[in-house]
Amino acid sequence: MSKFFLLIMSCCLFYSISHAYKGYEPRLKEKSLKTKACKEQQYFSQNQNFITHCSSKSKIKLNIGVGKSNSNYIINFIKGENVFRFSFKKMCTHHQRAQTADFNQDGKLDLMLPIDCGGVGLAGLNGEVLYFLSNAETYDLVSVSSLLVVQHIHAKNNRIQLVHKEIVSAFVKKDKRFRNFWVYHFLNIQGSKITVSSRKSIWIMYTDKRNRKSTKLLTEREKKRAWQVYVKSKDPYRIRTLGSDQAK
Repeated sequence: MSKFFLLIMSCCLFYSISHAYKGYEPRLKEKSLKTKACKEQQYFSQNQNFITHCSSKSKIKLNIGVGKSNSNYIINFIKGENVFRFSFKKMCTHHQRAQTADFNQDGKLDLMLPIDCGGVGLAGLNGEVLYFLSNAETYDLVSVSSLLVVQHIHAKNNRIQLVHKEIVSAFVKKDKRFRNFWVYHFLNIQGSKITVSSRKSIWIMYTDKRNRKSTKLLTEREKKRAWQVYVKSKDPYRIRTLGSDQAK
């Protein structure tokens, strides 16, 4: 009973946090990619696998369990009679609802699973996004670190981009003080790879009111300097790619 109560409380906490920090997304001309939520989910716990049924037409399922050392996930991505197995180092544990779409635009259905790390305040948005991307007759798993909630857009050349979000502190000369900014970069999803786009980042000041305007308080040089300081302390993307061990 206590475990169930904690589960409900953690879900409510993340819901409140994620909605509290909405309203800072940049206004983009590109259309958002439509995704379809998976159904029949069982929430993951230490003694219970996380199972989701995503597409009856494509017969896609996802099964996640914990390895013997409890430090890694054993993930089975199931499509029809094919099982693609991955061993993935466990970073975060709170799985959100899986989503399906053709993320790499090759005509095959892919799957995305956001996992939030939990925390208080802005730390509650920290998470990882797992992508199961089609690669010829197999699938690769690519993970990206990002603040949640996740957004995808239709970019040029029939390419989907992940709108990657971080919060960065930068010194503002006008105010002679540090301020926090939501920083949006664009990551290309191409084939079974995810790479950082050369597209210019968007910086939006974090205020007590909803704000979607790109800031004019920082020059491009100041943005670049603040970002360089930020990435010295952490890898903002932490892109990891894993091939699968296929079993029929």
